[in-house]
Amino acid sequence: MGWLIYLLGLVDRLGTFCSVVGTFSLIGYIVAFIVYWTAWDDPDVISHAKKARNFFSFPAIICLLIAIFIPSSKTIAAMYLIPKIANNEIVQQIPDKAMNALNLKLDAWIDDMAKTAKDKADK
Repeated sequence: MGWLIYLLGLVDRLGTFCSVVGTFSLIGYIVAFIVYWTAWDDPDVISHAKKARNFFSFPAIICLLIAIFIPSSKTIAAMYLIPKIANNEIVQQIPDKAMNALNLKLDAWIDDMAKTAKDKADK
């Protein structure tokens, strides 16, 4: 169970790392794309720009997709804990007990108000 908590803490760092790598790869891809389209007459530059574009495209796509679709640690914790809490019998008894306590307190207040009204009427 301890390793699960440790991995849960790493999820946010992994998302941040993938966001940074994906962003820089996307910037590299855009620069390579601009160089490719502006170097009409130099086949050597076009060849290097194609290689750079291919080099930057894979990490940009993969890292940005991971950064977008990886859930945060809070979401993972909620996905794990909410069903356990919702299915817990003790937790399900809390609303019944709270309602019974509230009904008892409400009855006591009504009796107290009725007694106060009766005392005022007697005077």
